[in-house]
Amino acid sequence: MRDIDICLGLIGALLLCACNDHLSEPQPVPKPIAFQEVDSGKYDCFYIPDSGTTVICSESLWVSYWQQYWLCTSDGRTKTPPPGVDFSRDIVLAVHYGEGYSGCRNRVDVIRNIYLMKDTIHVAIDRLPSPGVCLAWIRPLQMVTIPQSTHPVLFERYIQQ
Repeated sequence: MRDIDICLGLIGALLLCACNDHLSEPQPVPKPIAFQEVDSGKYDCFYIPDSGTTVICSESLWVSYWQQYWLCTSDGRTKTPPPGVDFSRDIVLAVHYGEGYSGCRNRVDVIRNIYLMKDTIHVAIDRLPSPGVCLAWIRPLQMVTIPQSTHPVLFERYIQQ
């Protein structure tokens, strides 16, 4: 009986040590990242048929994105230019909901916050708010810029605490 008590005591001590080591590890602290809205006056001419997210890290990708999804023209043929983004300083993050909505405008506020944690940029996305009582066919989206980074980007649903 004595050997069993000693073994159980040792196992208990090892478990406590393991728990204490885990608790003493520093927990990662999210570092907020400032973001700025891309010119929202431009959203009404965007036609992005699919829902999803996009990270745009270069001028060539920005121009390609613009040419593929932008419908407004200045003279009926030439597409108006995209808003200026300095890709030596910034990248663009976009959240788009695709087709199937009616409302008053394409632009929505869904990006709650952006932060860096464990070498990953986290983009917290709120639920899609009511787009209004208008009956226009819309494609909700939001585009923001953040400082240039090589960290991977993770878009995730924001859970209110």
